[in-house]
Amino acid sequence: MSVEIDTKMKIYMFQLLYLLSVCTKDTRSSKIVAIPVYGQSHYRVVEKLSQELRSRGHEVIVFIGDGVKYGDVKSHTKRFKLTEEFKEMKSKQQEWLTSSYLNSNKKLALFDHLFCDALLNDSRIHAELNTADLVLSNLVFNCGSLVADMMDIPLVTVSTLELTVYNTEMYGIPACPLSYVPQYSSGLSGDMGVWDRVKNLGMYAANLWIKEAYFYPGYDELKAKYRIKPEKTIRESLMTVSLILMEADFVLAHAQPLPPFVKEVGFLTPSPARPLPADLENFMHGSGDEGVVLVSFSTYMDDMNQNMLDRLSSAFRKISHKVLWKVDEGSYPNSVSDNVKLVEWMPQNDILGHNKTRLFITHAGAHGMAEAGYHGVPVVAMPIFTDQPDNARMLSDVGMGVVLDINTATSEDVISAVTEVITNPSYRLNAARVSHILKSRQRAPVEEAADHVEYVLAAGHVTHLKPRSQSMPFYRVYMLDVMAVLGLALAIAMCVFAALVRVVFCYLLKKTKED
Repeated sequence: MSVEIDTKMKIYMFQLLYLLSVCTKDTRSSKIVAIPVYGQSHYRVVEKLSQELRSRGHEVIVFIGDGVKYGDVKSHTKRFKLTEEFKEMKSKQQEWLTSSYLNSNKKLALFDHLFCDALLNDSRIHAELNTADLVLSNLVFNCGSLVADMMDIPLVTVSTLELTVYNTEMYGIPACPLSYVPQYSSGLSGDMGVWDRVKNLGMYAANLWIKEAYFYPGYDELKAKYRIKPEKTIRESLMTVSLILMEADFVLAHAQPLPPFVKEVGFLTPSPARPLPADLENFMHGSGDEGVVLVSFSTYMDDMNQNMLDRLSSAFRKISHKVLWKVDEGSYPNSVSDNVKLVEWMPQNDILGHNKTRLFITHAGAHGMAEAGYHGVPVVAMPIFTDQPDNARMLSDVGMGVVLDINTATSEDVISAVTEVITNPSYRLNAARVSHILKSRQRAPVEEAADHVEYVLAAGHVTHLKPRSQSMPFYRVYMLDVMAVLGLALAIAMCVFAALVRVVFCYLLKKTKED
């Protein structure tokens, strides 16, 4: 009897140890391959999250193209060779990005496909992927789906845009409510009148056409070239994503329903300000009570012609504040006044967090918007293209600043906008409100984002978070078959009713004649 009990105890102990080993899967030694899309702003987000994951014990390897100016030279950063065709397109990027909406997106699709082709063609990436547990990428770079599908490992993507860009539907996310969520690059407010909603619907239709005409065919060619799951369609392969991290906060984004596999985690790049280098600190401190106006158009200075640079310089000459202006090499105004300091590099987040900063003149990029909101600095937004008109409109809608047309704004327009935003206390109060909300999150956004990545590492492909609608045909999702059945039933009922009425009417007519 005792031998039988001892045997049962051993079996129970073995089962318990097995369950503990499964339920407490160690994710601290996981290997992650990060493939950010081309562009410094996208790289910054992925690298920030990668740093947090490394601090938790994970191995994160970041692949970026050769010849890019960004990207630290570290052991975890590896470069792959970009083709000459890609480099040629990159040299003309600002030209085609500012062309018509359809042409710019046609070029963007080709740009993405060339970048993806170069990445998939690199044998070192395949070697790293063979032992990887997860792929980390950007939502706007659907190549991540092909990579994850090829290796059959989970994919986590980070989105710096709202879920209105056409890429999101490739991941199986249904269209956002068109009645109150503006489409990508529309520049519309959430409070849309009838004609705004007509425009929004038109933008949605255009995005659908762009997706079908430009993005799917190119990725389908790459899928066939690298023999990625031939049994699946390109739509099925591009839907390969486990989790989408929405790098946004709804105080600076349009609130909308999110499926369970999309997590709004907040802005990753803003952080408490650090001490400035001595020369910048002296400049900030020397501004007195008037303070400093920060001017930065990031890497888009090349898109500003000399006339616009000189108009800005003329405006800054007539204001009493000191101006700290980030410029690119070769993109200088012809002359500047004594109150203006030109720099080719600056720690933007730390300057926005300085107590002497009074205003931010910006192109309204995603990171600039987030950092201005986090530090409570009012803005004058001068958007150029892509998501910038949307960001500028959002900053205006929340009362943080005003928007100027960068192509037509005169020196007087700039002076008027600067004076209005600095002297009207409502802008700083609204900026302070946004800052308070952003800083009130329970966990730092990068920590929350890393938590979700670790959840995927522990749970796998997290298919339980995917709505069943992803595998359903269109007519079932929108219950068109049910409406057809109800319509048919209603038609039959109406026919029967009409027949009964006719019979009754004929009977009464006949009876009347007999009487």
